[in-house]
Amino acid sequence: MTQDSNYGSFFIRRFTAVFICIVFVLAAFPVNAAFAKNEDGSKTGKLILKDEKIHIYGPGYSKKIELQSIGDEGSEVGFTSDKPSIASVDSKGVVTAKRFGNCRVTVTNGKFKAVCKIVVANKRIAITFDDGPGKVTTPRLLKALDEYDVKCTFFIIGRNAIQNKAVLKDEYKKGHEIANHSMNHKYACLISGSAYRQQVYDCSRVIKSIIGVEPKLFRAPGGMYNSAVRALGMPLIDWAVDPWDWKYRDAGIVYRNVLRDTHDGDIVLLHDIHPTSVTAAIRLIPVFQSRGYECVTVSELLGGMHNGTIYKRRLKRTAEPIAEEALKELD
Repeated sequence: MTQDSNYGSFFIRRFTAVFICIVFVLAAFPVNAAFAKNEDGSKTGKLILKDEKIHIYGPGYSKKIELQSIGDEGSEVGFTSDKPSIASVDSKGVVTAKRFGNCRVTVTNGKFKAVCKIVVANKRIAITFDDGPGKVTTPRLLKALDEYDVKCTFFIIGRNAIQNKAVLKDEYKKGHEIANHSMNHKYACLISGSAYRQQVYDCSRVIKSIIGVEPKLFRAPGGMYNSAVRALGMPLIDWAVDPWDWKYRDAGIVYRNVLRDTHDGDIVLLHDIHPTSVTAAIRLIPVFQSRGYECVTVSELLGGMHNGTIYKRRLKRTAEPIAEEALKELD
């Protein structure tokens, strides 16, 4: 037998073995394995969407909701938008954006139901809140964030977390990002490096004891960063937009300052312990959404981050400030 025929025989045996394996897998896991037969012979399983969140670039653009599996093989699939003025959906699950904003499409199939979040936006910012949680102000903010379907990042002061555990738990339960802002808001320039590390450690310990998860991000009180802060072993989150809401306890001024200074990709600083700041934030969010901005957490905005690096914004900017257009509406 020649060397060529030996090679040919080898590949035939190898191909046969692979083919047998594939047949075995298909037999063990049939396509309809997710379905169970009812008394009438129909099959039911789980209604699962391929994506639970879909981004659409802007008005006039469309995307289709894809199903990973249907719930009831014998029933039609229906689609309903809760805000058709933002995005409509047809009988085949094709979503067409009408204007910027967020909405939800409910998908039904027999007795099964699933929800897909639709975000019509082409820009992103992260609105962040420091120094909380506040006993009264933060719950008010959380209610509005639910209404606008927005997730934010909260930089927590440990002592306030101890006093308002239920509020912190609610922030986490609602899907917001929880981050470290030290135990007692001490500035890096006023205490030793070891004392500062203890401030950060104690805050992380308190947060984990309340929500069961240790924060991954840190923001230095006062935005003061030195070698001790950089050595903490955490990504350091600064800000690109500071409306001085801690100084100007006026919702109108804070609102104007944020609109004037905010660009695509920016991290915005606010404080949820001030009623005026919360009022301004509640006014700001729908304005940003109506102009194509998606408000997301810091981690969503930045993606992969490095320990010891200070971040103020996403590096790539794609849009101009919205201030000029937005401020005209205030007059």
